[in-house]
Amino acid sequence: MSDSNTENGGSGAGLSTSPSKALFGKFCICGGKGFHIRFDNGWTVSVQFGPGNYCDNYDMQIGRDDKKAGEQGSRNAECALIDPEGNLIHRNEWGDSVSSRSTPADVLALLNEAASKPNVSALPPQRSGGRQEQVVGHSEIVGGLE
Repeated sequence: MSDSNTENGGSGAGLSTSPSKALFGKFCICGGKGFHIRFDNGWTVSVQFGPGNYCDNYDMQIGRDDKKAGEQGSRNAECALIDPEGNLIHRNEWGDSVSSRSTPADVLALLNEAASKPNVSALPPQRSGGRQEQVVGHSEIVGGLE
């Protein structure tokens, strides 16, 4: 998608700011239908459950139903792991850089994983053979960092 929601989030809706612009240790509400948590090590977890996100609210109308989706919530959510440079991390178990229909237990596991990662600035540089993607939102903005 390349509509006016591009800067607002995952699969078309959700994120209000680039994680690379957020302060360490910060909570961010994303368009009223999701959130980011950025840890002191620079890693961010994005949890989105609005229209167009891979969750119960997927089929709701982007733009029109955003507030309703945020207020009613969802039994599951689309999640992403974002490195300190703002790259979406492709995860083999998801087959993508965002999850689909993650449960609360899945979200907790991802939060714990992100929180336990070492601070990247303390690690020696390495070459990445893995696929990493730039992120302002989630899946549809791959490669479109401002």
